[in-house]
Amino acid sequence: SHSNDGEFETDPRLVKVPAADYEEGSLRPVFFSPENYPRYVGSERGDIPEYYAKDDQTPFVPIGFIPQVPHTYAYLEETYGAVNEKQVGIGESTCSAVFGAIPLGAPNGTALFSVDEL
Repeated sequence: SHSNDGEFETDPRLVKVPAADYEEGSLRPVFFSPENYPRYVGSERGDIPEYYAKDDQTPFVPIGFIPQVPHTYAYLEETYGAVNEKQVGIGESTCSAVFGAIPLGAPNGTALFSVDEL
C-alpha cells in the first residue's frame, strides 16, 4: 500500500531498477531525495534512461555510503521503493505527525536514510 499526497509536486514516475551483482567490499552510495521531480538524476542505480540528466539537470552527489550486499534484486521504484522481483513490498502511510531529521550535508544534518532510500 502507499499513500503519498505529495502536494502535487511528487515525482510520479514508476521506474524499474535492474538486478545487479557487486564485488566484495563495494560501497553503496546513499542520495538525498527531494521527492519532487526529479527525485534522482544519475547512473548509480543502473542503466535507467528515466534517470539520465535532462536539460540543465546534474547528477546527484552521494551524501554517504554503506556496505553493498553482493546481489540486489530488480525492483519497481516510485517516490519510495514499491516491490521487488520476489514480490516483497514496502507499505507507507503519510501522516502529519511525522518527525523529521536533517540530512547529512545540510547544516546540523545527521540523517543518512529516509524512507525514500529503503
